[in-house]
This record gives sequence, C-alpha cells and structure tokens, in this order.
Amino acid sequence: MPLERGILFEDQMRRLRFYEREHPYTEHVRGFLLTPAGTDFHTLTREFPDRWSLYLVGGVPRDLLLERQRGVSIPLADVDVVVDGAETVDELRNALGPFAMRENHFGGLKCRVRERAPVFDVWRAQDHINVGGGHERIGIERLLRHFLIDVDAVALETRTMRLFDLGCTAALEIGRIDMLGDAGVSPAFAALQGAHVLLVQRKTGFSLSPRLCRFVAEVCAGVGVAAVMDLVERKHPAAAEGIRASLRQIAAGDGALAAKVGL
Repeated sequence: MPLERGILFEDQMRRLRFYEREHPYTEHVRGFLLTPAGTDFHTLTREFPDRWSLYLVGGVPRDLLLERQRGVSIPLADVDVVVDGAETVDELRNALGPFAMRENHFGGLKCRVRERAPVFDVWRAQDHINVGGGHERIGIERLLRHFLIDVDAVALETRTMRLFDLGCTAALEIGRIDMLGDAGVSPAFAALQGAHVLLVQRKTGFSLSPRLCRFVAEVCAGVGVAAVMDLVERKHPAAAEGIRASLRQIAAGDGALAAKVGL
C-alpha cells in the first residue's frame, strides 16, 4: 500500500504530499464528516460559494491520524476550518450567518451550530499568521508552510476529499515534534504559540526537537512563564502541573535560558 499518491511541492527539507480520497489516511480523517460535528460542519458551510476551497486543518485531522497510527483517542474540543477564496472577513461573516458568534484572537470567527456543540474557528487562509492578508488565494502549500509545527501541518480539502500533509504523518511515525520554519513564528502571538506547543506535546506524549525546545524556552524567557502557563491553564487546567514539569526539563537543557526562564 503506497504511503502517498502524489507530491505537489518539495524543497530541501520537506515535501507536500497529497493522499486521494480512497487512501486509508484520508478515509480515516474524512470519517469526521459523518459524526455529529461533521454534520455541524456541513450546516455551517452550506451557504459558502463553490469557488471557495475549504480545509479542515490542525487538531482534527492530526488527532484522527494519531488515533489511526498509534491508537490514541483524543476527545474533540474544537474544529479549525480555513477558507481560501473569501475576499474579506465580512464576506466570510455574511456566509456564516447566525452561526458566527465573535472574532477569535487571530482574525477569524468563532462559530457554533448547536447549543453545547463543538466550537468552530473559521478564518481566511490570507489571515493566517504571517501570510499577510489581502484578497488573493494563497494555496495549500503556502498555508501549511505558515504553520508552526510539523505535526499540525495537515489539511483535508472537503470538496475534493484530498488530504494534504507537510510533515504530520512523519512526526506521528517517529513520535517527535519539530518546527516547520521561521514562516510560522509570530512574536505577536508568542505566548499563545508557546502554550500550544506544550499542550500538543502533552496531548501526544511526543518529544520535542532541540530547536523546538529552544523556541519554547526563548518564548518563556521573552514573555514570561506566567503568560504561557496562564494560557495553558485556561485551555487545559488538568495538564498544568505536567506541563510545568516539561518546562523545567526544557529550560534545564540550556543554562543561560534556564536562568532567564526562572524555573
């Protein structure tokens, strides 16, 4: 059984793979669309024009692939959806209609279809971190290259049912999380990004690459451990003590940073 059905983009370090709808990876991820949350997705996007490309990104496809490859089942918390083709946020908001509740922290919209149902974070591809805004389509390659970590760099295009992967499956296979590159780093969201890395590490149980450890340590030295841990505790209070212990281990790997971090 082939691991991939095609390669769209390649550089010296990583290549963007796509898996057709019948591939086992894709079949497992698109099973989400048959769940109650998947029905909410169809309801949420029913007024979206056909010219828009819709991607389920990040946590949902990552966690479903984690379940398939390692047998780890993670409860659904929220759903991230990226739209490529909407010219403005207002156009996106109008298409979402009554389901749009408020703006989120990074330029998208928080939405919910049913009371006590999962929350959807929906945003334009152009508004992703460091992409630069604008009105033109950016394409899946550029979108995924602006993700911070490789294990998150996966997207299901829900119209074609193709799965795009820029490092997620490789990270799942080796059990280690790495940075994709500088394009995904945002000083404006440093605390949020540091907390996200620690939460994903806790969720997966994977190790962090040396450069990702240094990134987390530098974030903590820059914005303060308290700022990062406050976000961790808001998102997953039960994991806070374990994550604080992970931070101590990360800081211990660099004496100068350990002094700055103060753990």
